[in-house]
Amino acid sequence: MADAILKQVITSWEPRIVNNGVDMNDYHWTVDGLEKWDQWYGAWMALGRKHEDLAQEAETQGRAVTAGEAYYRAAIAYHFAVFCWVDDLDEYTAGHRKRVECYGKALGTLDPPGERVEFPLEGITLPAYLRKPRGVSRPPVVLFLSGLDSAKEEHATFESFFLRLFYTHWFTINANSQKSLPLNFYDYSSMLTLFGAHYWRNNSDS
Repeated sequence: MADAILKQVITSWEPRIVNNGVDMNDYHWTVDGLEKWDQWYGAWMALGRKHEDLAQEAETQGRAVTAGEAYYRAAIAYHFAVFCWVDDLDEYTAGHRKRVECYGKALGTLDPPGERVEFPLEGITLPAYLRKPRGVSRPPVVLFLSGLDSAKEEHATFESFFLRLFYTHWFTINANSQKSLPLNFYDYSSMLTLFGAHYWRNNSDS
């Protein structure tokens, strides 16, 4: 029987996890046997490794699209391993790095594909991810700014809707992202919007 924390987590998070891209079978394979909250991280890391192994196998066979899809599934599994995981910061860092690595490998095989772009900001480099809809000339732009408990990997459901007609441009700067920074967060949405506008003014195909 699940402990109180795990029971609350399962009740609260299952819709979010499944709606944001985790296959229902994967979800139950990962969660159903858990009894304690401290097993959460290890279970989701195991799911990530499972899909990463499948991705690497597909790569060796020259199946790039299959590999990319598996890398994305690995990335989102690693994301939910570290999602709100503050019990062990070394574990968090390891899971976070695997999430970023696998998402980067999946990026070029997504439909439509994505690319990483970077912005200088207060002495650091801020990453962002750009995807362009197919067959649309000079589309509008949607800037995605995740909240403090989220990251780009878990927003495929929303992004797929916008990618019919819009560029999507993900900034990743939050407590669960690549840049957990000592920045002044009170106005970071406005700040990132300005950076996005600057980027688009200086790109000829926008």
